[in-house]
Amino acid sequence: MVETMTQYSVLSTQNSPVARTPLDRWHFAHGARFVEIAGWRTPAVYSDVESELAAARNGVVVADICASAKFSLLGSGVARVCQALTHDLLATQPRGVRTIQLGGSALACRLSDDHLLVLAGNSNRDAVEARLAELDRVGPLIRRDVTSSLAGFHIFGPRVEDLLRRVTALDVSLGAFELSSCAETQLAGVHAVLVRAPELTVPSMRIYVSWDLAEYVWERLFAAGHELGVTPVGLEAWERLAAAA
Repeated sequence: MVETMTQYSVLSTQNSPVARTPLDRWHFAHGARFVEIAGWRTPAVYSDVESELAAARNGVVVADICASAKFSLLGSGVARVCQALTHDLLATQPRGVRTIQLGGSALACRLSDDHLLVLAGNSNRDAVEARLAELDRVGPLIRRDVTSSLAGFHIFGPRVEDLLRRVTALDVSLGAFELSSCAETQLAGVHAVLVRAPELTVPSMRIYVSWDLAEYVWERLFAAGHELGVTPVGLEAWERLAAAA
């Protein structure tokens, strides 16, 4: 699901409309250099890529993935949609996560019997949305684009669990919260969706919260992870770790 920098353009001084994530001011204040991703302004790097990669391989880092496409499906037809998307009977089980290929990789996250969250990259959002529209007829469904409703963060590095234990009571150990699974829980005092999928070459977890709570949760993560040396990383480090997976 991580797309390469060749698909993006470095932001110029031209006055073209650009969407910004709720963390844009934070990124700017912390020295981020930006690129444009399908009309969204996103941090490419803060310091230098090699330093960010070292932090990800040895500690814990956080990336802003708010701009990535997200679709919510609700209704009794969700089980049939899961089977059509993944061709996997296990995907009909709540808390399951499966990778799907629709013009690129996406994640199908079964939050409950009647709720599916589909997470896509911006390069394949149109292909994913078109396929979901085709599946509307399989049963009663309410399909919504929640890209600008849910803020997303990707936490990764060997100390991911150490950081998460400081902000949620959910047992995030691999024995309790396995790979290719998801959960709804309280994190930093607010409702959150956690998604664990084998996407990177280091341990990782995605976090999704309400868009208007993004900055609050982001800052809580950095406060909780101060002793762990948590740092922000940009798109370049994120994609490098995915390309090697």
